[in-house]
This record gives sequence, C-alpha cells and structure tokens, in this order.
Amino acid sequence: MDEWFVAADGAALYLDDHADPPEAPPGPTVVLLHCYALDLRAWDPLIAPLRAAGLRLLRYDHRGHGWSTRADEHTSVALLADDLAELLTTGVTGPVVLVGHSLGGMVAMALADRHPDLVADRVAGVVFLATSSGDLGRLDLGLPVVLGAALLGLERRGVAVLTGCGFDHLPLPPAVLRPATRWLAFGARADDVAVADVAELAASCHLGVMTTLRRSLAEIDFRLALVAFDGIPVVVAVGDRDRVTPTDHAREIVRRLPGAELVVLPGAGHMLPHERTDAVASIVVGVVHAARCRWDREVEAGWRAAA
Repeated sequence: MDEWFVAADGAALYLDDHADPPEAPPGPTVVLLHCYALDLRAWDPLIAPLRAAGLRLLRYDHRGHGWSTRADEHTSVALLADDLAELLTTGVTGPVVLVGHSLGGMVAMALADRHPDLVADRVAGVVFLATSSGDLGRLDLGLPVVLGAALLGLERRGVAVLTGCGFDHLPLPPAVLRPATRWLAFGARADDVAVADVAELAASCHLGVMTTLRRSLAEIDFRLALVAFDGIPVVVAVGDRDRVTPTDHAREIVRRLPGAELVVLPGAGHMLPHERTDAVASIVVGVVHAARCRWDREVEAGWRAAA
C-alpha cells in the first residue's frame, strides 16, 4: 500500500507500507531505512524473503530522495532523524526494529542522539548494515589518502557544477554509471543485474541532496549516542570489501555497544541488501525474533504496556 506521510513542516515522505502478511504473529514493525543517494527501492531484494518470514514492513523515501520532498539547504542527517521520530510517533504503533543501511543506519543513530526517550520506549532492536558512527570526513575509498581525497573532491565539484547548470539528475544514462557503481559499491564477483539496478537508482538521485546532505555526513559523530541502544538486540553487518564504510567503522560501533553482534561478510562490498540478500534477511529475522521475545518478557514483567 502506497501512502504519504506529511511532517510538521509540510515535507511529504513517500511510504511503501506493506500490508501485514496474514500469518504474521504479533510483534515489531520492521522499519527499513535506505542508503544515501538511492531510495526505498534499494530494499527491493529483501522484501520477498522478509514478507515470507511473516514480518511487518515499512519503508519510505528519506527527505530529498525518491518521491519525497526535495532537499533544501536545511536538509541534514539530524532532520532525517526528526522525520523518523515524527513518523514513529504519529504513523506507527507498537515496537519497531530499525534496519538501517549506510545513511539509514546513521539516521537511526541520529534518532538515538536527538530522541533517546523515543528509542527507549519504542525501539526493540536494530540492524546496522554497512554504516558508520563518525569520521566520514576522512574516507579514502580504499585508495591512497591523497588520491581518495582528490576523487571525493572531484565528485563534490562536479555535482556543484551540474547543479549550477540547472541539472536535477546526473545527465548520464545508467549504463555509463555501471563501472563506477561496481567499483565503489560492490565487492568481489558482483552480480551484473544487481549492479545495473543500483546504477539505475543512482542515476535517478536528485543532485540537490548530494550537495546538502554530503556536508552533514562529513560532520556526524554519533559514537556517544549509541548507548541508547544498549541492552536491546543489535547486529552490525559489514562487507570486508566495503570501500564506503569499511570494517573499522563497524568495529567502532561494536566497541561502543559491547552487547552487539558483529557480522563480517567475506567478499561483500557496500550494497549488502543486493550482494548478500539471504544473509541480511536471516539477520533481520533473527533480530526481530530476539526483539519480540525480549519485548514480551518485559510486558509480562509489567515494564511495558502490551503492544
């Protein structure tokens, strides 16, 4: 079921609110938070296996992405987290499990930073996929530092020039983007269809969000905020070929959350929902099961109201 959620400031967020599978037992809603520069379709490979497992799913386009309201100079990771907080408060009932890929994971961390009481009341579990809690200003994409910085600088200048010339999207067909997409976003032996799908999504990205949100990403530091997730089921997954958020970023999250489980997927790059669909689906199902059991025990103990 397609819907729109309108935030307090008038921004419209496009939702893909899947009807509950008839066999779904009572339990958390899985909220899928997509990555930077793509949109909710980045979750397409996971929808069938997660629905087959009987999970309740909700995915939406972040502000500035997909069909949601376009980005402006105020768009930031913090604002995306405020959108999520408003959605959880007024548009979703009961416990939730947050599944955040890359930017989506950072939005979940920003939620903990800005709305810790909401996290304590409603978030029953978290899956962090190929994400980071900070130090993104020092990314090198797996290249020598000077070369990595030069490549990122070239991207920023290129986007600025295209935006200044009035382009809303990259003026390139998706096929031209496939080699760069394969190198940047995928690991070893990437599937050609998956690479083509991601390149097509990247080609449809609004250039405005690449300008405003990139500045915000370089400044984030959510390491202290991670404590809000202490005590609930958390899995941190990363590919050992990830150029965008390498394994040391995942290990830092686990260092701050000693109860979290670290899963390193050999040969995988940044696009885990496409590269390791079965493994990611299994992780999500496991966290939802653990979250449901923990939530039910807390209801029985009188610590929480029944969902």
